Amino acid sequence: MSLTDAGEWQTRGLCNLPGLEETVSSIQQLHGLRSNADVMKDCGRLWIPETLLAKVEWGDNDNRNEFVIVEDMMLPALVRGWVISNATVHRHVCYSLTEEGTKLATSKRKWKFPKGLLAWEQDAADRYDARVKESQNLFASQRIANPREIGPFPLRASM
Repeated sequence: MSLTDAGEWQTRGLCNLPGLEETVSSIQQLHGLRSNADVMKDCGRLWIPETLLAKVEWGDNDNRNEFVIVEDMMLPALVRGWVISNATVHRHVCYSLTEEGTKLATSKRKWKFPKGLLAWEQDAADRYDARVKESQNLFASQRIANPREIGPFPLRASM
């Protein structure tokens, strides 16, 4: 199961993450960097260092957030199989366009990106908040029936 492009765009926008527009732009930028002197060739693939996208050198701790921005822009491309990534033993990340990513980077496709966020669904947000509180209260009110048991164990990954 996966989100539609519009659903992913909306979700990433709500989380203040770059959307598909930035991802497509990054794919096109990767394609344009293939002839750069810093590009490495290994196992029949061209590996483009993240430094070329971030415009920051590895070890530049004052600007390391630029690498996070590149990662955020590349995640949708990685999930869709447009690029693959790898890392050196020094944890330096490189990206390589897949065949599908290369086709995308060179295509004349006109992307249509939504403008602005979709309307906020207050009723849905209220129902979600109520369900979270209900679950928290249920876990808080549970008692261990047997002293040898651990009892209810709340997994708060989504709370």
